[in-house]
Amino acid sequence: ADYSQGAISVMSVGVSGSYTKRWEQASLSGTTQYINMKPYYSIVKQNIDYEKYPEQTGGTVLFRQKIRKSGLLKVFGSFDRQSSTSSYSINGDGAAPSLISQNSGNYYLNAVYNDQLSQKWRVMTGISAGINNTPLGIDENKLTEKVRSFDQRLTLTGNLSDILKLRVGEEASSYSYYWSYYAYDSLRTYTAQFHFPDYALFIEPEINISDRFVARAGVRSEYTPLINEWQLVPRVSVAYQMGDYSQVSLACGMFRQRPENSYLLFSHDLQSERATHLILNYQYELNDRIFRAEVYRKWYNNLVKYDNEYNPDPSTYDNEGSGFAQGLELFWRDSKTLKDLDYWVSYSYINTERNYKNYPEARVPSFISTHTVTAVTKYYWRKPNTYIGLTYMYASPKRYYNPALPYSDIDVTKAYNDLSLNITWITPLLGSYCAFLLNVSNLLGFEQVFGYHYSPNPDAAGSYTLYPIIPQSKRLIVIGGYFIF
Repeated sequence: ADYSQGAISVMSVGVSGSYTKRWEQASLSGTTQYINMKPYYSIVKQNIDYEKYPEQTGGTVLFRQKIRKSGLLKVFGSFDRQSSTSSYSINGDGAAPSLISQNSGNYYLNAVYNDQLSQKWRVMTGISAGINNTPLGIDENKLTEKVRSFDQRLTLTGNLSDILKLRVGEEASSYSYYWSYYAYDSLRTYTAQFHFPDYALFIEPEINISDRFVARAGVRSEYTPLINEWQLVPRVSVAYQMGDYSQVSLACGMFRQRPENSYLLFSHDLQSERATHLILNYQYELNDRIFRAEVYRKWYNNLVKYDNEYNPDPSTYDNEGSGFAQGLELFWRDSKTLKDLDYWVSYSYINTERNYKNYPEARVPSFISTHTVTAVTKYYWRKPNTYIGLTYMYASPKRYYNPALPYSDIDVTKAYNDLSLNITWITPLLGSYCAFLLNVSNLLGFEQVFGYHYSPNPDAAGSYTLYPIIPQSKRLIVIGGYFIF
């Protein structure tokens, strides 16, 4: 850290504090936060009735220590606990609501050390551990998920010559998942668990073919004992500097991802889901202006398929799923043209279909918006020392699937629109600085619909009643003060 400093923040939804202590060769930083939504939700009506309002406690600790002439040790830890109890009817059809109790506890710790071993070689190594407990109560029934993870990595980077740089290393991870469900009607507890270790070796040479042309090739050897899988994963990328301010790059590689927890609980015969990426990128940067364009194509294979989501039968799970995604990303940022104004605009287009899970044929997944636009502006009003920001986001309609109808492209939600405002006023106070802030999401009160769920049984005509999935409220308003000492 550059210097010792503390801060206190008081908001309409909670309080937080932080402090950093700096010594000559080390620094220690800590933050803590408490959020309670009861005061705010008591004033602003929500679409959910709470028996216990959402409450959150969290904090972080970061220690940095310089070792020898060029070594640096960083240790980071965090914790987060959340709880709430709500009365909610998922069907929305007048049936008696369920009492849903949600709790979670997340704990994380990592340590990273990097150092210059010699004139040519540098080392970076690290370990991390995480614990995640998520008990959920639905009336008298109780669902519990527990995750334990451990990761370790060692990387050696060698500048072997002016032309060649080499990275070699190894990774090891251990992931444990435990699931239990207590069913009140039968007074029985059902449990399942698995342990997923993963090991990898990798090598990545980087070659400076010329002053403007760089190529990097790499291969990973990965082994997973639980599913008895071993594979080589190659990746390659090239970059060419077209001028003093622009660059074009091309990357291609294979990636894998372990099957979801809910699949591995029922079957260990599954293989990793895989993807092959091909990405072309162009970037131009000059005088605080950046333009970036990217086109990509991704092929998915080995995706998990099954017959019925709500009646899992291990014999129906396989890796016969497939899919593709292709699209365009555009980004423009300008901090130069207009004095005190910084703005950026991004646009995303995606065309994708997947035949996985219990889909009867290739479909557009329900989480996909074909077009997404984000525009952000930040203006510095000098005389009152105030920053004013506006953020607008648009996402085109998403697909949903009506169980009473065949697949159709016209079953879509409303488009998503959001205009948010943030204002920060900074003023001297007691020899230091104090900031007052105002954040308002969905300033114009757009009606948002994220999707639909259905009544559990069809009516006499064979139709299912649709109920929209909507936010808790139209907007969130946060007012706060931030004092630095």
